[in-house]
Amino acid sequence: MRLPAFIPATCLLMLLASLTGCFPGSTGPADEEKEPHFMNGKLRIRARDYPAAIEEFEKSLEANPRSASAHFELGWLYEEGVKDFATAIYHYQRHNKLRPESPLADRARERIRACKMDLARTEVLGPVTQGLQKNLEQLTAENSALRQTNEILKVHLAARAAAPSPVPPSPAVNSGEPLPTRPGVTVVRPESIAGSARGIPAPTTAAPARPRTHTVKSGETMSSIARRYAVKPERLQAANPKVSPRTLKVGQVLSIPAS
Repeated sequence: MRLPAFIPATCLLMLLASLTGCFPGSTGPADEEKEPHFMNGKLRIRARDYPAAIEEFEKSLEANPRSASAHFELGWLYEEGVKDFATAIYHYQRHNKLRPESPLADRARERIRACKMDLARTEVLGPVTQGLQKNLEQLTAENSALRQTNEILKVHLAARAAAPSPVPPSPAVNSGEPLPTRPGVTVVRPESIAGSARGIPAPTTAAPARPRTHTVKSGETMSSIARRYAVKPERLQAANPKVSPRTLKVGQVLSIPAS
């Protein structure tokens, strides 16, 4: 029985197709790494341009959706380059699914475990970090208020140290009565002391300090006004019992308690 003439030609075409890799699934790691976008992605990695490298490997997947090599490179980039651990896990898993016998399969599994730990750590520590940041801001504000109070106290102490101390009054003695004396002791009568002291000016007493007030400006709150004058918000509120912090209005006059 004679075979049709087209059969040998068909077999030859199939052989050539298998040798050139035209059938689906015939590409290997070497073929995937020769893809132009894959090669450009490698160049971007060497230049540490990770966003551009990700874009090139994504285009390589568009050209060959079954490129396990491109998935592995994307897994590494999302893990180390942009810290997107969830996406990195996806690409590592796709690599192992497409090529489970790959020499990089074990490494991909290790990176998946590491990414899961990093992802869990990020999810758990996120709210804690926000709480610590809030506490840090509060402590910084309190520290600033304490510094202002300390400076005010230093000024008050310096002014008190520079002020002259008052002269104690002389005891009243009746000039008509003789003063007790002892032999060899000269008695000086108060009149002579008073006469000599008349040229010394009497110490002046400081006038009582006028109560401080503050006119509310736009954007101010009871807390910000208290920090400005280095007083506690509770004391400022106590000095202004009729003023509500929630209904504070521009132009209101507040009494400022002493520091």
